[in-house]
Amino acid sequence: MLRSALSAALRPVCASSHCLTPSFAALDLSRPFAAAAAAQPAAGSDVFHARYGECKKRSIRASPQKLNEICRQIRGLRADDALLQMQFSPKRKARVVGSIVQNAVNLADILCTTHELEPEDLYVVEAYVTKSFTMKKIAYHSKGRNGIKRRRWAHITVKVEEINFEAAVQEAAKIGGRKGERALKKAQDDLDAYRARQAARGEVGGGAPAAPADASAGGGGGGGGRLTG
Repeated sequence: MLRSALSAALRPVCASSHCLTPSFAALDLSRPFAAAAAAQPAAGSDVFHARYGECKKRSIRASPQKLNEICRQIRGLRADDALLQMQFSPKRKARVVGSIVQNAVNLADILCTTHELEPEDLYVVEAYVTKSFTMKKIAYHSKGRNGIKRRRWAHITVKVEEINFEAAVQEAAKIGGRKGERALKKAQDDLDAYRARQAARGEVGGGAPAAPADASAGGGGGGGGRLTG
């Protein structure tokens, strides 16, 4: 009788726990940030929402310390400048890091269907290295001795984000002196070039994208995405 009473008392708890189990069929695994993108305001609002793309390449045959030196070169640069640095860098893995930056730029451009994002519109907001596994081998020494030879592997993650050119002009205006004048001139030139690219793409002035020809065929406009290699 005690066993039946315990089972009857625990049955509602177990039934409610099944209701908390997520249904993976209802999740949009192709765009993990689709819900966040749908919650953003419209493109014509005053709030700036930066679109982004993230790419991660796993198990690269290189030391994390050496790869971190390459990531330090591109961290904070515009995407086109980062690609140029990796193209002419003498580092052995610079081409690999450049391909990761290019993949992040391409992913940001693909997922933001209402806006065409170019490398000039993005900058590298994150570029970091994490450790992977370490392969140990025998290191042969003289007089019959031996040691351990370690072959290290690493992961690289690069995230690019859209530049807010209007905010950059406002921040440059706060800097005084000749340094502030040069920063303000550069920020204003970047803003003019950005507006020229918008006009060439046929977008509405002020940063709002042009209306698509068929609204039912297009997807969500904002947000970003991740790519893992």
